[in-house]
Amino acid sequence: MATQLQAPESNTASEKWTVDYVSALVHFRMFQVSLIRSESIPNLTQRQLALLFIVYSVPVRLCVHELAKQMGVQKPIISRALSSLEQLGLVKRVRDSHDKRNVFVSSTETGRTYCYKFLTLWMAYFDM
Repeated sequence: MATQLQAPESNTASEKWTVDYVSALVHFRMFQVSLIRSESIPNLTQRQLALLFIVYSVPVRLCVHELAKQMGVQKPIISRALSSLEQLGLVKRVRDSHDKRNVFVSSTETGRTYCYKFLTLWMAYFDM
């Protein structure tokens, strides 16, 4: 059952924020649908996309446990998402030579290009 949203009659700051927030979510969802229909970049899950942008935005290599901590999930969840991203060539994992328990993650050139294309499509969609 679809729920239709209506703008509140009152213009209080909290009600305006709620309407703006819902509007932003609706626009983001429409952007996601248009992205899925696009064949210019591969489709990623929300978790994969968030993980890729974290790796992309940090100039140093991150450990898997640091990524798990930042995203608030367990390491196996990050490892599964990284496996998919690695298969697509968007990230690379390198085992620490000093401590074999640590695995560092960094974006590849393909991953950086993906992020650039995604942001370009985002800006074009929202006419920024």
